[in-house]
Amino acid sequence: MFREIFRFELRQQLRSPLLWMVAVLFGALAFAATASSSVTIGGSIGNVHRNAPWVVINTLAIFSVIGLFLIPIFVAGAVLRDFSANTADMMFATPVSRGSYLGGRFAAGWLISVLVLLAVAIGSWLGSLMPWVAAARLGPTPWAAYAWALGVLVLPNLFLLSALLMLLAAFTRSMLATYVGVISFFVLRIIAGLALGAQNLAHQKLAALFDPFGIGALHLATRYWTASDRNLRIPPLTGLLAENRLLWSGIALALLALSLVVFKPDREGIRWFRRRSKPAPAAADTSARAPLTPAPVSVRSGLPARLAQLHTLVRLDTLAVLRSTAFLVILLFGLINLTATLSFSGQIFGTHIYPVTELMAQGINGSYKWLLWIVIGFYAGELVWRERSIRIHEVMDALPTADWQPMVSKLIALIVVIVVFLLAGSLYCMGFQLVHGLHDLQPLLYLKFLGLNLLEFSWFALLAIGLQILASNKFAGYALIVGYMVGMIALAQLHLTDNLYLPGSAPAAPYSDINGFGTFWIGTLWFRAYWYCFGLSLLVLAALFRARGNPGRWRERFSVAAQRFRAPSRVALALALAGFVGIGAFVYYNTHVLYRYQTYDGRQRLAADYEKDFKQYQNIAQPRITDVNLNIAMYPHQRRVDVRGRYTLVNRHAHPIDRLLVQLPVLQTREFKVALHFPAHSTEIANARQGFYLYRLAKPPAHGASRPLDFA
Repeated sequence: MFREIFRFELRQQLRSPLLWMVAVLFGALAFAATASSSVTIGGSIGNVHRNAPWVVINTLAIFSVIGLFLIPIFVAGAVLRDFSANTADMMFATPVSRGSYLGGRFAAGWLISVLVLLAVAIGSWLGSLMPWVAAARLGPTPWAAYAWALGVLVLPNLFLLSALLMLLAAFTRSMLATYVGVISFFVLRIIAGLALGAQNLAHQKLAALFDPFGIGALHLATRYWTASDRNLRIPPLTGLLAENRLLWSGIALALLALSLVVFKPDREGIRWFRRRSKPAPAAADTSARAPLTPAPVSVRSGLPARLAQLHTLVRLDTLAVLRSTAFLVILLFGLINLTATLSFSGQIFGTHIYPVTELMAQGINGSYKWLLWIVIGFYAGELVWRERSIRIHEVMDALPTADWQPMVSKLIALIVVIVVFLLAGSLYCMGFQLVHGLHDLQPLLYLKFLGLNLLEFSWFALLAIGLQILASNKFAGYALIVGYMVGMIALAQLHLTDNLYLPGSAPAAPYSDINGFGTFWIGTLWFRAYWYCFGLSLLVLAALFRARGNPGRWRERFSVAAQRFRAPSRVALALALAGFVGIGAFVYYNTHVLYRYQTYDGRQRLAADYEKDFKQYQNIAQPRITDVNLNIAMYPHQRRVDVRGRYTLVNRHAHPIDRLLVQLPVLQTREFKVALHFPAHSTEIANARQGFYLYRLAKPPAHGASRPLDFA
């Protein structure tokens, strides 16, 4: 039976479009990391070959960690397939052994995970064959490094993850609980790395030994390698690295054996807490009762009724998230991670500092709020597909609710969850301040930080809800969400950082105790409004294509969308798109017309051109500035400053100086103006783009002579 179950599960997985989407995505990332210097995986490689053995091994190891959040789809999905399809009772009624049932599904899920990582190796190899990659940055194809990485790191790591996932799935019979276990495992690994990865060498070795992926041990084994070593050598499988691999391979086998021992061939599985069944009350004698008269019922319609329905739906969806074990576990791990960060933020270069609100906000931004990306992405799928997962969607969709109400209720529920999560972190930080002796709390400032973060994550919630509704199933929606996040990272690696085309992005609003948020928050809000208009248009489209009942094919969904596209939808979509275009034009004018916007590549070319064009003047004799007189007038409310000053220039050289070199700052704003006044001269070079000016003096100052240089 093992072979039949294995072949069936493998065939099902290979037919899944999601498998090939994930494999292509991983392969494309590995391809880009090898073929382009703009994309890095696992840090910069410096002057090491792009296909060096060390680079190949490190890339495959990093991808085995990234797969932690996608492999559950294949492994845990295989174990839970019969339970989600309601065929478990039928399967367990057959004479299939426990080992054949679990072993066949485990082997198929593990093999599919290996296939995804093989796509990474193929993508990396293909990237090294591209003609635009400089030959000097490539070495011979390190086939031995590919084999070493797969055999020593990838296969054992995937075996460990698959065994852990199978144990969680066998215990809980729930994909949600399995993801909670995965997140817990990931967060605990980060916390252990922070706690053990100190400067103490013994701590580093201990952290490397207990790193389940072996990356810490790999880095310790190669930390003193030169670029030549990394281009040629393969790490020896000895010492700490060998001990790490043996330890975690043994743990993986133990997890697999434990799964076989504890698995029960029934629908319920293992439950730790069971409610005691109460005896049914005795049936009352109804022969003497008067006939029941139904209470009068009035059917309401209109906006008040719709709002009452929306309130009920929001309450149900919000409580479903806030009461879930997964959310509480993620919140707990977030607070633990925040505690570790705040504990190490009490000093700067050995000087103890107060835990002021700004530092608390930095702690929340750095080690706490990133979990919200996981919470929103995960619960967007859970909320959108909740009724279908418990098979009451046909009943719910038959109720007299508007098409937009379920969608909006789930979005509002996610926004409430974001507020609760951020508020919990803020209250925890205020408690941390009180415990550490700071009693000057700033709750209003916390609310401002919370508001800025709320705008950021609410947009992502809007996007996630829209993508899940447009997707054909929950896992396809998850793939779209992960694709968005990976795409944002890839665009940043490619130095495409203009907020006008990075979905949901906005300039930062830094805070200081002297200046507060300054005027940075204005630009942030304009960009938020710009992308919210885009998000609202996506939400309108999602409402049009939202399936009621059983979702049909896309042709049917287009037909339904055309029927729904009446006046309210048309007005909402038109307003959203008009706002998107109008605000976009306003933002473009302010950021690209009034200011000189430069891309990263443009700045790099400008710096290279500066060196090539003006290197010849680096040793030109120049006078020294011996005296400075400045008159600075600042107008903060006008965001303007006027500077008038005089430099006294003295010739310290033995010969007269006939040329004066002036370097002026090149600012982004077009309102920046400079006027120079000094003795008679002619202009040889005036490069406003580079800020480089070279003047020939009519009367060159002799040795010891001085000249004034006035500027405004």
